[in-house]
Amino acid sequence: GLQFAVPLYLNHGLLLIAVYDIYVQQIRVQSLAPLLPSSCKGANHAHSPLAVRFSSELQALTDRLLRRQPRRVELFGVSTVIILAAQQLCINHSDAARGFYYPALVLQYLMLARLLSQEMPRLCSLRQIYRKLNVLVESLVNRGDHALFKEVLCRASAATLVQVGTFNVRRLLSQVALEKGLLDLDCKATMLNALQKSGINRINQSIVQDLILSCKGQELTELKSLLDSTGDYHCLFKLVYIDVKDEGIRRRVLEHLSEQARAVRGNGQGAVGIKILSDI
Repeated sequence: GLQFAVPLYLNHGLLLIAVYDIYVQQIRVQSLAPLLPSSCKGANHAHSPLAVRFSSELQALTDRLLRRQPRRVELFGVSTVIILAAQQLCINHSDAARGFYYPALVLQYLMLARLLSQEMPRLCSLRQIYRKLNVLVESLVNRGDHALFKEVLCRASAATLVQVGTFNVRRLLSQVALEKGLLDLDCKATMLNALQKSGINRINQSIVQDLILSCKGQELTELKSLLDSTGDYHCLFKLVYIDVKDEGIRRRVLEHLSEQARAVRGNGQGAVGIKILSDI
């Protein structure tokens, strides 16, 4: 029994080492490429110092949330060799297994405590970072300055903000900004694309609904063109039929699209525009 129990405990220690190494080195949140509003591409206008400050501070906070820099513990190497040697010794000699029983049992818990101690400081600091991010975004929205808001969206990655921010950040940048009249067509497309890139969960679906239902007539046609020309696999079709899981929200969005399409065609123009899918 002990000849196999002790190596098992030692294996638990090795497993914790391996899991932590993967967690630190491989599992990292990646910054998401933004969809720049069309009016920002190649723009040669004077940049507002206030917009530069807002975007710089937002970038600094999102970078702190994206980067994972715990104090690295070099657990591989000599420690691993010693544990493997102890395992082999316990399997071959029962006396050695009895001698290693309690040290191996304690080793698991010591290893777990050591690994947690490396990550807890970072986890504890996240609350303060999230609070600063919420305050900064709320300050931006409460200013009610459309030009400032749009320029910050041009400079910062809305997709990354939505990805790492809390629900309140997403609500401020979309629903609250919409109520304050800060979102023009380009900003709406930017926010919808940001939600798609970061992943649309159950709560975010109501934001998608509000943004789409706020577009009317020709504006809705232009929104579709913006979402379909992102250069990646995200588009309006995917947004409505795949990303939105709530049947009620999807039905309301489709009814709105159908109603606005009839309104545009009812102007006597019939089908409006031709979209080229390929030049082949």
